[in-house]
Amino acid sequence: MCGISGAFGPNSKVIIKEVSSLLKHRGPDCSKIIDFYDLQLGHNLLSIVGFVPQPLVSKDSVMVANSEIYNWEYLAKKEKLKAKNDSELLFLLLQKYKNNLGKAINMLNGDFAFAFFYKQQNSIIGYLSRAILGIKPLWYYSHTGQLYFSSERKSLPINIRTKAIDLNPRILLNININTKTKKVVLKEQYLGFFNNETTQDSYEKAKTHTEKIIEESIKQRSKSDKKIAVLVSGGVDSSLMTCIAQKYNKNIAFYNISTERKSIDKDFAEKLEKELKIKINYITINDNDAIKAIPNIVQIIETSDPIKVSIALPFYFLAKQINKDKIKVVLIGNGADSLFCGFHRFLSEYNPTKDSISKLRKLYDTDCYRDDAIFMHFGIEARFPYLDKKLCNYVISLPDSYKINNTRRKIILRDIASKYLSKELSERPKKAIQYGSGFDKLLTRYQNLHKKNTIGELFEQTKNENEKLACLFSGGKDSVLALHIMKNMNYKVSCLITIDSKNKDSYMYHTPTIHLVDLQSKSLGVPLIKCKTAGKKEKELSALKSALIKAKKKYNINGVITGALYSNYQRDRIEKISDELGLKVFSPLWHKSQYEEVKELISLHIVGVITKIAAQGLQNDFLGKVLDKNLLEQLKQLENKYGFNICGEGGEYETFVLDAPIFRKKIEIEKSKVKMENEFTGELLIEKAKLVGK
Repeated sequence: MCGISGAFGPNSKVIIKEVSSLLKHRGPDCSKIIDFYDLQLGHNLLSIVGFVPQPLVSKDSVMVANSEIYNWEYLAKKEKLKAKNDSELLFLLLQKYKNNLGKAINMLNGDFAFAFFYKQQNSIIGYLSRAILGIKPLWYYSHTGQLYFSSERKSLPINIRTKAIDLNPRILLNININTKTKKVVLKEQYLGFFNNETTQDSYEKAKTHTEKIIEESIKQRSKSDKKIAVLVSGGVDSSLMTCIAQKYNKNIAFYNISTERKSIDKDFAEKLEKELKIKINYITINDNDAIKAIPNIVQIIETSDPIKVSIALPFYFLAKQINKDKIKVVLIGNGADSLFCGFHRFLSEYNPTKDSISKLRKLYDTDCYRDDAIFMHFGIEARFPYLDKKLCNYVISLPDSYKINNTRRKIILRDIASKYLSKELSERPKKAIQYGSGFDKLLTRYQNLHKKNTIGELFEQTKNENEKLACLFSGGKDSVLALHIMKNMNYKVSCLITIDSKNKDSYMYHTPTIHLVDLQSKSLGVPLIKCKTAGKKEKELSALKSALIKAKKKYNINGVITGALYSNYQRDRIEKISDELGLKVFSPLWHKSQYEEVKELISLHIVGVITKIAAQGLQNDFLGKVLDKNLLEQLKQLENKYGFNICGEGGEYETFVLDAPIFRKKIEIEKSKVKMENEFTGELLIEKAKLVGK
């Protein structure tokens, strides 16, 4: 809908003009800057319904917002506020609740990012905030009397771009600017995430209520003075959205995108076109045009993460065509798979709702900024009906059985869709856009053309630097592999974090060989933060929180890498603590096949030795063994015989990595001994080790 920006500090008047100029694509209809007690605020307007220039100013308050508040009329009546549109409602509501802004934010249903400030004696009090899922972006940076924020990181002054923070959507950032001393103080308030209490509604009642919320969400987002676009992939999400959108807006252009190769999305879109008697605009992109666009896409989405780039490719060409057709709004079905348990990995999940919550929590990083940046580059607002706050809150509360079973995913959504669509369309299996459209092959071709070993290596020379991360590091195989994957995806790892627990049976932390991670840190050339804990259940989490706070302050990290595979206990706690601290979580191994994970370790020449055993079938001769092809087959046999976890996820064994491609030197064990507690439980005690050349 627009771009917002702010600057306080030296040369702020010059800086805000530059930032606002770089955001012009987000708001070509009007651009305005004001001075609020030396705080510069900018707004670039993309007019969709009406024409309401910002910043909005009252006697002592000011606001810039990028927002679509869908319940604004209800709130205006309830709170007795004289507002003509959603922007005015938001401004009046924030003024009314300026001493309890969290309450005001919780009332809102919509997509927003705003900056609100008011004068109070010798201070400017301010807040930066986003809606709970972070569909609208907001980046900020503050240091020694300076504050900058913007809808896009790439619009900020070049010397601070890599230091800018992607504001966590659950964090309300409180700002206090002393107008005399020019000191800027920030405080974070965590507003929480969706309630996870299970509803007692019957399946039929839940289905009726879910359909009602979906219909209302699509109706609200279909509202526009002008023609809107709908992306039609032929999947159940977009097909249902198409059916309902038609009821409330007769001025819709439908689009499908694919490459010249065979596209399953196009096949199903044609079936939908025939079934609903609509006309779909088919966009076909040839490989050469797509490949030429990749460097530009990397700059637009500000990341060289290969997964994000591959998904951005079809969106880029879709947005380009919609812009050419002079349309400003597009409806997209993203989010339904995360919410309704649609991804294939949900079938192997013990608690699908927890996985759903995890995916929704990460959406602002994995999906939202990429999609917003691509569409706003062409002056188009993307709207996501399945990410409606009310809908998410209700669907999360539904029992797992309403959403998924052993053979079927998105059960309740498909049953709703069956009222509108044929079985062939309502039961179509999930296919991500980059696969269904045929764009998935292009990055590999691009990689081969440039003769690079990995796609991450392909993007190393781009000007874009991915965010700085810390890695939760135990020294074992999983944390080393997770680190290896993220480095290959061109992320900068600024530090390692190791928790040294006195509790050898800790639920949270790997304990064997922790004393040797210093050697691995030196070999990697990455600094280490080590924190000790007594290891009492739940209380040991405070050590992790302290370490993350230290890493955030010292190394300016924006996220953390974890090697979790299947442990909800570990993942849930890491994600909750990280979310409260405004940090993103990257779990590249999550739900990877255990056999395939060990196979990948071996193929990458990550040399891990078994240092601890605690399972039937493992005896003292396993201690000190290197994970290789022969050992993998032995572990596979134990899996078949005892239900053994090949990766040691049940605590069957622990490892220590002696060498890896990302190590500068390898580790050589000089002195060790085996200590057995019983026939199947024991440990390899490494008493002395050193780094040696490769």
